[in-house]
Amino acid sequence: MARKPAPEPLKQAKPLEFFTQKTNEYRKPTLPAFPLVLIFTATAITCLGLYQYFFSTVYKYPEEIRKNLRKGLYYQNYRNDPTRAVNYYQTALNEAFNNAELDNASPEVTGIMIQLGSLYEELGRIRDALDVFTMAYDAIVTPNNTPVKLDGKIKLRSIGLAQKLGDLHQSLKQDEQAEKYYIWSVEQLLQSHSEVAQLNHDNNSRNNLFSKKIDMVLPPWMTFTDLGASLEALAAFYSSRYKYAYALPLYLRALSLINPPESSCHSAVLMNNISEVFTGMGNLELAQGWAERGLKLVENFNQKKKTRECDECRGVLLFNLGMISELSGNVVKASEYYEKARNLAKKIDYSDCVNEAELALKRINMN
Repeated sequence: MARKPAPEPLKQAKPLEFFTQKTNEYRKPTLPAFPLVLIFTATAITCLGLYQYFFSTVYKYPEEIRKNLRKGLYYQNYRNDPTRAVNYYQTALNEAFNNAELDNASPEVTGIMIQLGSLYEELGRIRDALDVFTMAYDAIVTPNNTPVKLDGKIKLRSIGLAQKLGDLHQSLKQDEQAEKYYIWSVEQLLQSHSEVAQLNHDNNSRNNLFSKKIDMVLPPWMTFTDLGASLEALAAFYSSRYKYAYALPLYLRALSLINPPESSCHSAVLMNNISEVFTGMGNLELAQGWAERGLKLVENFNQKKKTRECDECRGVLLFNLGMISELSGNVVKASEYYEKARNLAKKIDYSDCVNEAELALKRINMN
């Protein structure tokens, strides 16, 4: 496999800032989106089936392939030499392609592809990672350019690859390709329990599909976390592209999978994201209502079951309620929320929230 020059490492996007004018009169911020948005999409589906097989069954590979895989793992995990690890993984993959006993669509061969693609991604070689993950996806979904029926763990692995490809295409601003993979992953999960799976760009179809309550019986290899992760990934994509009418029903559908909502702090995360969508749509009343609902849930959550996600979600909800108040022109209330967000964030060592809250307070005090 030919090596390509490494692209520039991807940099984290700078948070959105408010545009303010220095006058004696306070000016409401003009941007509808939050500079600090909590979007914790479940990652179980991306990981499930992608790496577990590879690490637990190296001994099953033919000897020459096994030797190179072990060297790759050694240089990646113990010698901190990822470049040499890449070389060994590439050699192992080429040997697997030329081994008559191994099918390119098998977990053994796609496992090597996934390991190599993951290492490329860690190194910032996003296009190389994209090429290898696409190769693995195509080998599973369309071997010999012929679509096949997928089921069980193989299907879940292909869905995880589709989500990963969506993420990588999105990072390269290739929106059409990203949307294609995100939608495919949702379609496959919905088909697995006989829900209507044909997504199109008609708002009514989306609302009917994702907002209705359905008593679902999932196949044994799939969980509600898997389905929710796929819905959230697509919703987050649409929200980041300001396609709020598409994002909203997906978030609502993901929330409906947590029953009852009070059983998980992740419900509050979704409520926060729904609030963000309504803010983007200019409906501050509904945005405030959803944020307050999420805050109430996380504040009343069972203390013994609270996780880091619960604490961070509370901080972000306080901050976002401050922003909604600021957008509504209630500077006093906004300041109170920002203060609460900053104090909580300091207590739980949540630096991003501390920084954003301090910037917001500084902005208010300057006007």
